[in-house]
Amino acid sequence: MKPSKARKISGSMFEKDQLVRGRVYQILPHFGVLVRLEDGAHGFIRKRELTWDKGKVDPGKIVQVGQKIEAIVLNRDPETGSLSLSLRLVAHDPWKAVDRKYSLGTEVYGTVIGILPENGAFVEMEPGVEGFIPITQIHPEKEVREVEDILWINDRVKAVVIGIDPAQRHIHLSIKEYFDKKRRDRMAKNTPGQGVSLEEILDEKTRQHLYKIVDTGHQSKKKNIQPGNISDILVIDDNPDFGEPLLEWFENAGYRGKLALTGAEAVEAALGHSFDLIILD
Repeated sequence: MKPSKARKISGSMFEKDQLVRGRVYQILPHFGVLVRLEDGAHGFIRKRELTWDKGKVDPGKIVQVGQKIEAIVLNRDPETGSLSLSLRLVAHDPWKAVDRKYSLGTEVYGTVIGILPENGAFVEMEPGVEGFIPITQIHPEKEVREVEDILWINDRVKAVVIGIDPAQRHIHLSIKEYFDKKRRDRMAKNTPGQGVSLEEILDEKTRQHLYKIVDTGHQSKKKNIQPGNISDILVIDDNPDFGEPLLEWFENAGYRGKLALTGAEAVEAALGHSFDLIILD
């Protein structure tokens, strides 16, 4: 019997998801690992199936020639009987726990690992589990034309699960919904005595009141405001996820700042302190 025929017969004995045992007989640094199974069948483990790590994978640092291993059958070539195998599935398959860990509305924090410039971004939620953010779900307020106008590889992002199909290994995420959810949560927690969101309380009347405080002299001295003599800054933004990083940036640049999340807080701050600059969302 010809060797190729023998491999075909041997390979046909294995089924998808079956655990098999064999020995590594060749390492292909740029592609993966070749394995000879106990019955003589040949298998191939691609680099991506060696580990859940999405970084640069060196097959030679994961297995050695001659090493005995266990692997999971992914599929079989009907012509040669050669098997596609997975080493990473032997330890665990994180997707089997996805339906228990994630559901619609779950907040996630992950790393951007791939970008489709006009379509969206792939985010690693945990080793082995990725989600996709459509381009329409990247920015909470404005239309995004190019993903890299907002997101870059290795950016850390917060998002919300808006679609999930563990069987197909698909998860859709939304940064836009994350911010919308935070805004709704804050509005639900507010009471009449505490004020509501900035969008509702900081109307034209409140804005004019702030302008009056700044312009007419609740401050003891009126200043000629130039970039070089600004020291105290009031940031007014109902979204702390935007306001806090902005305030931190100003403080790191040497300015003194305060963040107001509601119109009431903004008026109180402006009445009690002299600000050189007020930044209004």
